[in-house]
Amino acid sequence: MPGDGDVLGEIHAAAWEAAYAPFFAPAFAAEAVRDRLGRWHARIGDGPETILLARVDGRPLALSYYTPSRDRPHAAEILSF
Repeated sequence: MPGDGDVLGEIHAAAWEAAYAPFFAPAFAAEAVRDRLGRWHARIGDGPETILLARVDGRPLALSYYTPSRDRPHAAEILSF
């Protein structure tokens, strides 16, 4: 939904920070987290991609972002999970 951009960004930023930030310089990691917080508003409804937002007891906890495969008909490619 269009209003989910903030929560999608929070989930993506938290996941990226936990998985990847320790491998980068602190300044780069901090900027990468900030970037992920704001990029989802533009992605909602912007193309052939599908965004799934998982909620548990009404609390948003996870996302999946995928698109039709360019190389394999009837298949999808996960862009973010």
